[in-house]
Amino acid sequence: MRKLSLFPAAGFDYQIFTKATQNGNTVKRAELPDKDAADYVIIKAGLGAELMLTDAVFIRGYFLYGFFLNNKSDRDAILTMPALDYEFKGFSHGPSARIAAGYRFGIL
Repeated sequence: MRKLSLFPAAGFDYQIFTKATQNGNTVKRAELPDKDAADYVIIKAGLGAELMLTDAVFIRGYFLYGFFLNNKSDRDAILTMPALDYEFKGFSHGPSARIAAGYRFGIL
């Protein structure tokens, strides 16, 4: 009773900055003047697949491509980098893949 279903998938992530370490210096969220400045919103789109192994057991996977929306810290960095003679690209993106196994308890 194997059955494969393919479906479009979309969603978003909200990543909360907790702390970062660079060159031995650690910055914590509580130390930031604007606590939300380093948080990210990521818009994702892609494809999902579900393979039913039995009437109740399945394997589900997703392949999504995400686009990071610039946060306040990124926007501030983009504005200051030309003065420091650095090149800063303000657009981030990347793939993600997930796989899971599950069991359906009540089949309708």
